[in-house]
Amino acid sequence: MLPPVREDERDSYGRYFEILREWNEKINLVSRKSIDSSFAYHFADSVWLAHSAYPHLGSRKLLDLGSGAGFPGVVFAIRYPEAEVVLYEKLAKRRLFLQDVIDKLSLRKVRLEGSFPDGRTSDLVTARAVFPPDELFEFMKRRFAPGGRLVTSWGGSKELPVAPAPFVAKETLAYTLPEDAGSRKLVVYEVVPRGTLKR
Repeated sequence: MLPPVREDERDSYGRYFEILREWNEKINLVSRKSIDSSFAYHFADSVWLAHSAYPHLGSRKLLDLGSGAGFPGVVFAIRYPEAEVVLYEKLAKRRLFLQDVIDKLSLRKVRLEGSFPDGRTSDLVTARAVFPPDELFEFMKRRFAPGGRLVTSWGGSKELPVAPAPFVAKETLAYTLPEDAGSRKLVVYEVVPRGTLKR
């Protein structure tokens, strides 16, 4: 089961998948094994992530760390076309793919960048299958200002990782992906100012 999806949104996902399949023949975006089950493994997971992240957006930008094939950043941009989205992808070949998706789907409020910046941000960051938990927290700890939020998902069969200070879990959601693609646990973390955490 998925959150409600608009008809135009569904059509855009279909066009996105066709572009993905075409490019996947040339460069490794998703595994050849998972391309035919992309809906369950990538699209459905990203719809859940986008749906849960959006209420935390407010006036923030959505920053998608390690966009890769565009999950969940492109899905977020399709689902919420009024939101300002920045995709960060270091590999040049993947940036070519992402730019093609942005152009063909007319995603006017999406910007594409290379490496995630070193400065501190209080925006909303999504990260899906970019780093192991410890590395993700360490990477983002140096780049978040108080008030920033991180949305990510973990395999549903595992215990949730313990978030180090200054991250505090604000919301969790467990869901099951279609087509026996497994379960996930999604967590929204907030970065709180020093001195506000209970000891």
